[in-house]
Amino acid sequence: MSIYNDNLLLIHIPKCGGKSARKYLKAHLPNYVDSLNGGSGKLPIDSTPLRYIEEYTGRPLDSWKKIVIPIRDPYAHAVSHWSFHRDSYATGGGKHFDGVASHCRDLAEWLDEPKSDFRLFFEKGIRKRPLDEVERLMASEGFYEYYSTVNGVVPPNVEFIRCETMSEDFPNAVKEFVVNSSPFPRENVSPHSNPMEYYRERRTHNLLYERYKWAFKMFYNGKREET
Repeated sequence: MSIYNDNLLLIHIPKCGGKSARKYLKAHLPNYVDSLNGGSGKLPIDSTPLRYIEEYTGRPLDSWKKIVIPIRDPYAHAVSHWSFHRDSYATGGGKHFDGVASHCRDLAEWLDEPKSDFRLFFEKGIRKRPLDEVERLMASEGFYEYYSTVNGVVPPNVEFIRCETMSEDFPNAVKEFVVNSSPFPRENVSPHSNPMEYYRERRTHNLLYERYKWAFKMFYNGKREET
């Protein structure tokens, strides 16, 4: 959920701790604008990629002193994303991804299904781009790259926060912008203690790498070995 004030902007990638980060900033960030509940009236969705923030808010990206983007280990992220929407459908959820997840028998099918990819949902549904253009974008950019870059470049005022160490790292990253502090909340925590149990087949590893290839190269020293 994107939230910002004059100095700080949070970019929310789904299933990367954004709800916890947003709750922390709402408690401590002065004069914030919230993308939810009609807070800004400018962002088309709370998970708006960085590349469109200037267009929707009217502010250049360098007008913020810091932009924070929480990210998550791709192996855990894919499992959490699929499981969340699959379980939501089972309990009556009706979002776009819920129905897609319910028809995927395993994680490999989810990763191999273009309709499960937020890039297609945003670019085709919200930006109204032709399908062939969206498919080319998805083939050339990784999932996290799509959220975190503008014309292939990470702006110099961006700081990435690892979801795995977010309880300590996020408050430290934003401490100069907040008033007071409190223990970092943990909202909407996934119950998957061992995501690697979903990756017993080489095909699943390969599909994961294709979707998150930029993240593997940027943060995880290339493709992780199968276990």
